Amino acid sequence: MSQQLEQRLNLVLTAELRQAIQILQFSTIDLVGFIQEQIIENPVLEMHDFDKWLEFLNSPLPNHRERSTPVIYDEIVDVQSQSLADYLEQQLHYLDLKPDIYSICIYLIGNLDERGYLDLTLQQICNHLSVSLAEASEALHLLQSLEPAGIGASSLEECLMLQLSRKTKQNETANRIVQQYLLELAQGRLSMIAKHLDVEINEVKEAIEIIRTCQPRPGLLYAPHSTQYILPDVTVEKKGDQFQVRSNERDWPQLRISSRYRQLIRTATDQPIEVIQYVKNQIQSGIGLIKGIEQRRNTIERVAEVIVEYQQDFFEHGIAGLKPLTLKKVAERVELHESTVSRATQHKYVQTPRGIFPFRFFFPSGIASDQGMVHTESIKMEIKRLITNESKLRPLSDQKIGQQLQHLGIRISRRTVAKYRDELGIPASSIRREA
Repeated sequence: MSQQLEQRLNLVLTAELRQAIQILQFSTIDLVGFIQEQIIENPVLEMHDFDKWLEFLNSPLPNHRERSTPVIYDEIVDVQSQSLADYLEQQLHYLDLKPDIYSICIYLIGNLDERGYLDLTLQQICNHLSVSLAEASEALHLLQSLEPAGIGASSLEECLMLQLSRKTKQNETANRIVQQYLLELAQGRLSMIAKHLDVEINEVKEAIEIIRTCQPRPGLLYAPHSTQYILPDVTVEKKGDQFQVRSNERDWPQLRISSRYRQLIRTATDQPIEVIQYVKNQIQSGIGLIKGIEQRRNTIERVAEVIVEYQQDFFEHGIAGLKPLTLKKVAERVELHESTVSRATQHKYVQTPRGIFPFRFFFPSGIASDQGMVHTESIKMEIKRLITNESKLRPLSDQKIGQQLQHLGIRISRRTVAKYRDELGIPASSIRREA
């Protein structure tokens, strides 16, 4: 092989590799847009069933969905720089959260609509994730404490009240107007509001000025253009005793090289050499794109299969079954570089019988044991079991609990035992001892 030909081949491979990396990083929505651009720019590309592709692109996207019912689309904001979800998750990283609460918060963030509202009841959260009402409530209150104020509300009234509650100077009239007279406020019936509240009209006007400083749709601060939608990358369904993974891209019309241009290359003898070379280059580019899309689909599917296999207890039992998992562990299983797995899980979503989740939801932290990583909630349950079965006359100290956990193969310090015990609401051994 000549040096010139080798250099040219290396350039082609480098370009294809760059494109493959770019395609893998795309969210499904971004990939759809990218394919559309490529079809327009590259004349040799076509969809096998173009009518089906047009139907897919033009299908109406719902503005609301029943959260308990799995659907193809889910709402997400479209932003120029940092998204609302990224901003909220960034704030979570600075908080010392229990893993389960963090996981619930991630789920709630993924279910916010473009306004920043949450169209889920506490009971629905409990049902979807198999968590207690107390845990769902704690996660929701934590989400509502983040910036921007008003996030996670279920209604305009709650959204405004969340913001008013943060005001340095509280105004009872403003609170009462929001709670009782929003309709009348919208109708401009200030005199009637003043009469019902038994206050002066100027006091109502002052309260309205305070209400006007609130943002009725805080999520739109991070959605300056239009609302986009999530298309889950994979679907998980239970078949018999197993959960099966299927890439949603397999239902898409097939992208292919036009047979007309393939024929042109084979038979065109009267065309200028520049035209022939142009068509060849476009065909080569199109083949690279098709390979990149297939590789993306296969990689995401393989990664999802490992996640589902490892987190099967979650799909069966909810958050209590969620196990610690790292990108490195998945990378080893699928025999890919960790950075590739990172790209394959970034901005990707999985549709499950429990709802739609971002891939990152399935990577919670934990503590090392002889059998691998153990989820912190599992350790807490073991601590609670040990204390429940202890002698009331000689209760276990944190040191003793740590030693017993060591016998079970869980390597944990006395300080961590004390922290988890406190989080369980269990007093120290000196207080638990009965006379």
